[in-house]
Amino acid sequence: MSGPADSGHLREALQARGWWHGAAPEGEVAWYVRLVQGVAAWLAACLLLPLFALIFNDVLGEPQTALGLAVGGCVVGCALMRAGRGGVFVPQLGTAVVLAGLAVAVGTLWDDAWGWWAVAALALASYVAGPVYVNRLLCGLVFALAFLMITMAGERFTWGLPNLAAGSAALMVCTALLWRSEAWLPPRWAAGLEPAAWAATFASIVALWFFDGLPGGMAPEEFAALSRVRLWAGAAAGVLPLLAWVAVTFVPEARYAAPPGARARVVVGAMLLLLIPVFVTAPGIALGVTLLVLGVAHSRLVLMAVGLATVLSCLARYYYLLHLPLLEKSGWLAVAGSVVLVAGMVLARIPWRDAARSPQGNGEGRP
Repeated sequence: MSGPADSGHLREALQARGWWHGAAPEGEVAWYVRLVQGVAAWLAACLLLPLFALIFNDVLGEPQTALGLAVGGCVVGCALMRAGRGGVFVPQLGTAVVLAGLAVAVGTLWDDAWGWWAVAALALASYVAGPVYVNRLLCGLVFALAFLMITMAGERFTWGLPNLAAGSAALMVCTALLWRSEAWLPPRWAAGLEPAAWAATFASIVALWFFDGLPGGMAPEEFAALSRVRLWAGAAAGVLPLLAWVAVTFVPEARYAAPPGARARVVVGAMLLLLIPVFVTAPGIALGVTLLVLGVAHSRLVLMAVGLATVLSCLARYYYLLHLPLLEKSGWLAVAGSVVLVAGMVLARIPWRDAARSPQGNGEGRP
């Protein structure tokens, strides 16, 4: 088993190679103790918050009063997070209180088109004021929900789908920018935006998964409006993987590993250019490929795994949504497999980095 001395040596080695930028924590608590404390905080919140809901049940039906309670809950939660810095129980309890406040705001203003602006502002303020990772992730998800509802002009389901398609494309662009900003901003700012990047990622995947297709049962004018919006929204999503590839290969950053060689840049860029028609009609695949590119560039294995899972799930979904006979589907599947096989053989023969560059980059990349 590794003790504090082993952890200290490992931390010193990581700091010497530039992979650890924070100060050495004092009085570390075992991970399982922190886990138990966090679970206890959420259990306490689950027991206390319903009691407050029963007490204020009579006033929750009034929008102004409910919104005031939501703001008060977010303020109290952020205060708990700041007062309990360095601990686990109090910050996680504050996170649960903030989530309850946001839930009250969402439930109260669900059918109010302008109310979603208030929800977005409240989520953004809680994100900035609450310095807990889980809180910022949840606030980012609520903000993304409010953004999508605002793009739908407060309407739901079929009526808002044209606007929601455009909102999904905009959310995809925001996801790529948030992840790429990690290379442009100082480490402290980049760490603060990481929960927002994950929230935008998951919100984009969910939005594309549920609202990317053309649903049946729509009036002809609604179907035409959705088709027009999806055309230019898909065009914006179609060029996103290529733009991400250009950003991470032709504008490299010193803190990451060396970029690919000139030949690999051109070949992969050409492949992404040829795949734009596919990305336009399948924005979910475009999002997955973009996440893969950014995950490789930023040495983030989890982001790469999410991108790969997004690509595979969207491929399976689009395959089963095709209104074609199974024999024709199998033929297209064989053609796609052959193309992927040939592309893999071509890429295997191309040197990923120039011979003059070290395969280890500059030694400052992330583990």
